[in-house]
Amino acid sequence: MAKVAFVITPEYTRTMPHLGIAYLRAIASQHGHETRYFDLSAKYRLESFFASILHSWINTYSKRTRMQTLFAFLPSIVAYFEPPPDMNQNTRMLFLLLKSESEKMATEILEYQPDIVCFSIFDTTLFLSLSVARELKKRNNSLKIIFGGPFLNDKRVQDFVLLFNDCIDHIVVGEGEEIINDLIENSIPSQNRIICTEAISSLDNLPFPVFDGCDFEMYKKVMYTEKNWRGLAVIDEKILPLMAMRGCPFNCAFCDHHVVWKEYRSRRVENVIKEIIHEQATYDCHVFRFNDSLINSNPKWLKALCQAILDNDLRIYWYAHCRADMLNDDLARLMYRAGCRYLKFGIESASQPVLRLMNKKITPESALKAIESANHANIKTRASFIYAYPGETAQNLQETVDFLKQCGNKFYGVRIYSFIFMPGTPLELEASLHNVTLHNFSSTSQKFASALGQIPETWSHPVINEEVIAQRDELVQPVVKAINQIHKNYLPYMFSELIESKINNNTLFEFIKSAVLKLKETDTSPDTVKIYASSGATFVLSKKCYSLFQEITSATFNDLKTIIMNEENLVSHEASVLIIGLISSGMLKLKK
Repeated sequence: MAKVAFVITPEYTRTMPHLGIAYLRAIASQHGHETRYFDLSAKYRLESFFASILHSWINTYSKRTRMQTLFAFLPSIVAYFEPPPDMNQNTRMLFLLLKSESEKMATEILEYQPDIVCFSIFDTTLFLSLSVARELKKRNNSLKIIFGGPFLNDKRVQDFVLLFNDCIDHIVVGEGEEIINDLIENSIPSQNRIICTEAISSLDNLPFPVFDGCDFEMYKKVMYTEKNWRGLAVIDEKILPLMAMRGCPFNCAFCDHHVVWKEYRSRRVENVIKEIIHEQATYDCHVFRFNDSLINSNPKWLKALCQAILDNDLRIYWYAHCRADMLNDDLARLMYRAGCRYLKFGIESASQPVLRLMNKKITPESALKAIESANHANIKTRASFIYAYPGETAQNLQETVDFLKQCGNKFYGVRIYSFIFMPGTPLELEASLHNVTLHNFSSTSQKFASALGQIPETWSHPVINEEVIAQRDELVQPVVKAINQIHKNYLPYMFSELIESKINNNTLFEFIKSAVLKLKETDTSPDTVKIYASSGATFVLSKKCYSLFQEITSATFNDLKTIIMNEENLVSHEASVLIIGLISSGMLKLKK
C-alpha cells in the first residue's frame, strides 16, 4: 500500500473540493492505497503571502479578491505572448517571495510522509507547484512527483515543465483515472516522462468521487454572496461538484474543451442519480454544482435527469452552465422544480458577425429568449461576454454595449472576459488569418526557466526597499476602501482579468477600460485612441480614459495618490482596478 498526497496549490479561492482529484482518490482507494487531499488553495488564503510588501492591504482586503489580484498577471504571461521587458525580473522577485510559502507547504505535505505527490496544474498554479515540487525533492529525493491537469495538454507547456526535470517524475496529459494506479504501483517506466492518455469511453464505470477528509467548514467560510440564489444563505451550505458529462458537442472557435476532453460523453441518468443519493448519505450534501460544459447539451437527457430527481424526491439544489439557445419555458420550469436555482450563459457577444467568427451558432435574440425563460421560472442567470475578439470592430462592440444597456437588468450577474488565445483551439491554430502573430513559446519558456528554475538562495531586488513598501501600503488603503464601496451593490465573485457586476447604467466600455494590460497609441482621432489588448486585438478607447492610464503609469508617488483619491476615477473603476493590479504584481514603479 502506498500513501498518496493529492495537492492543489493556491490559485483562485475555492468554495468546494476539486472534482478531478476526488476521482483519482477514488481509483487509488479502490486499489487499497491511502490518500490525502491537500487543498492549499483554500487553506493558505495568502495569510502571509507578500506580507513584507502588502501587509496592510492583506490585513484589510477581501481574501478572495486578494488572491485574484496577486495572480492577475500570471495567466497572461503564460498565454504565449512576449512578456513586458521587466516581467522576467518581476517574476523572479515573485518567486523569491514565494519561497517561504513553498517551504511551509512542503513541510505540511511531508508531515503526511507520502510516497507519491500528485499536483493538479492550472495556468495559475503552475509556477507555485513547481516551486513546491522543487522544495519537496530537495528534502526527499525519493519522492515520486507527478504533474497532471488541463493546462498540461499543450506541448509548449509540457516542454516548459520538462525544463524542471530534477523535480518532476511524470507528466500526465489527458484524463488520469485509467493510469493513476499504474503510476502509484510503479508500473510505468521512469523514462516515460510524458504519459498521454485516451478519453475514458464509459464514464459510468468510474467510481463515485471521494471527498473524505475535506474541510467543508473551510469552504463554507469562503463562500459568500450579497444575495443568495436559493432563498437560504449560501455561506451556510456545503457544496459538492458533480460531473454528468465530459466534453462538448459544439465547436466554438475560441474554446479549448475539445483539447481538454477530446470527445463528448455523458453518463446515464440513473448513474448520476445514484451518485447524488450516495453523496447525500455520505457527506450530508444537498447543494451541487454541475461541472459540465453545458448542462443542456442534450435537452432530452436533461429532462430525464430533472424528472428522475423529482421521482426520487431528492430535494437538492443545483446550478450549472447552460447553452443560450437550447432553453425554453417548459424546460426551465421543470429544471426549477428539480432544484435548479442558477444558470450561467456564455453569450459572448451581441453582434451577429462576431458570433459567426466565434462559430457560436446562436443569435442575440435566441440568447435573450433563453434568459427570459429562466427568469420566468425564477432561475437566476449570469451572462458572460468576450471583448477584443479578433476581427471585432468598434461597431460590433457597440452592439454588445447597446444590448447590455437594453437588457442588462434581465441578468442577475454579468461577467466580461478579455479575450486570450487558448492553446490548441481552432482560433489559435488560425491566428495568422486574423493578422495576429503569436510569439514563440519555446523562447519565452527558456526565459522563465532561467528566471524561475535557478533562483539563488539569496537574492535581493534593487527596487523594493522599506520606503517603497511604506508608499505601497499608503496607496493601497484608499484603493481598498474605494473598491469595497464600488462593489457594495454588485455581486463579487472573481477579480483578475474580469469584473462581475450587474449592468445598470454602466457600459461595457467601463469594463474594457479596467482590464487592458497593454496600451499603445496608434491612429489618434480627436476623441478616441486605438488600443492593443493583451490578445493582440484592437479596440477604440475614449481619450479621457487613455489619458488616465498614461497618468497612472508615469506618475510620481504624490501624483498617483492624488489620482486614486479622485472620486470620479474611483467610481468609474479605472484607477482603482489598474493600480491594485499593478501594486500587487510588483509592476508599479514609483518615482521619487
